[in-house]
Amino acid sequence: GQWTPLMWASYKGHYYVVKILLEHGAIVNLVDKNQCTPLIWASGRGFLEIVEALLERGAKVYSGDKYGTTPLVWACRKGYTEIVHLLLDAGANVDTAGMFSWTPLLVATKGNYASIVNMLLEHKPNVNSIDMDGCTALSIACKEGYTDIAKALMNAGAYINLQDRNGDTNLIHAAKSGHFSIVDALIRKYADIDLAGGDGKTALYWAIEKGYVDIVRLLLSANANTEIARKDGDNALLKATRSRNAEIVHMLVEKKCKVSAADKKGDTALHIAMRARSKAIVEILLRNPKNSQLLYRPNRAGETPYNIDSNHQKSILAQIFGASK
Repeated sequence: GQWTPLMWASYKGHYYVVKILLEHGAIVNLVDKNQCTPLIWASGRGFLEIVEALLERGAKVYSGDKYGTTPLVWACRKGYTEIVHLLLDAGANVDTAGMFSWTPLLVATKGNYASIVNMLLEHKPNVNSIDMDGCTALSIACKEGYTDIAKALMNAGAYINLQDRNGDTNLIHAAKSGHFSIVDALIRKYADIDLAGGDGKTALYWAIEKGYVDIVRLLLSANANTEIARKDGDNALLKATRSRNAEIVHMLVEKKCKVSAADKKGDTALHIAMRARSKAIVEILLRNPKNSQLLYRPNRAGETPYNIDSNHQKSILAQIFGASK
């Protein structure tokens, strides 16, 4: 468990000292108290020449530290592309996981090291391995907006519709984080657009909540279901109305969403828009004459959109239709 001169030289990056020690018979695979070998230290600290020298002397590429973290995981985590290349050529296992169940692919994805991810994919790793939080490499790339990595993982066979421990899909991660190009790529790979997360929110709902108009438009063009409601009855139109986003409300109405949909309190989009004094949204909702009957539909408290408007000195309906309501 004690540190040898070779460990110190490998840790500090003293290549010529390493070379001399190896020439004089230093043992390359001894471990310290954390089960770290000289190769682990050199790989994790980016000392390419030392890694090369140790490998030439028979250093074990598969030896892990006390958490099982191998030289390859360390090099991938730090983004040392040339060292990764050396270790792979020396036969390092691409699927051995270390601390937090991190595999080389997971840590390379976390670091946004696209060239390393591509190198690993050539060695056919398990692209669907998960870390201790239940995240795959693809879910990490979708959350963080690493478009090139996300596309590479999809092309390598990563599960598109896998849900994490919160029930969120890759599409939900990309939509809630505003990553348009990844949302587009997932849709092209036949992602389930309408799968809701554990909180009942779909990708469409998240995009509306965050105000990502372009992503909302993209999801609607892929025929996202506008009527999926959460446990409290909240749906896409009600959320867009609460968010006072007239542009999204207009898109939803154009997609023939149900303007009559109500939440658990009985509030329709018209109730919400009247309370918010949003003339623009009320106009959009009443563009279809059939929806005018909703002005007189009460919620559970007995309020109608008409009553709500009447209680304000400056009537929205009077502004839209003239002084006589």
